[in-house]
Amino acid sequence: HKAFDIGISDYIMVPICNNELVARVNLQIKKKRYQNALRSHLKNNAEMSIRDSLTGCYNRRYFEMHFQNILNESQEKDKPLSVMLLDIDHFKQVNDSLGHQVGDEILQQICKRIFNSIRISDLLARYGGEEFVIIMPETCIEEATLVA
Repeated sequence: HKAFDIGISDYIMVPICNNELVARVNLQIKKKRYQNALRSHLKNNAEMSIRDSLTGCYNRRYFEMHFQNILNESQEKDKPLSVMLLDIDHFKQVNDSLGHQVGDEILQQICKRIFNSIRISDLLARYGGEEFVIIMPETCIEEATLVA
């Protein structure tokens, strides 16, 4: 029984019938595939809980969970921190005149362009419908203005 306590899931005693060996190996393969599928689903669910489904950038919940930590770290290290809020003006008119599908495509493109123009250390999140927020650690106001 000690073997099961350390993670062994099955054992065989010799002599063993070939049919039993094949059945046990197949069962272990099925278990492994099931575990892999569960891990994959868990990873996908975790991603879905922190990512905006339309744009793929972080969502407001993720931003709110991490902002205070980033702010505290910045203060502890006495480093500058910039936060930028972007709002797309008159976006409702785009949706009303061109349709929500076009509006969605525009949001996706905007998010992609923002992401490509910021650093890996910066955090981009969709804050609301057409609002995005960027946290830029170790960035002074002059540098943040250049990004804007």
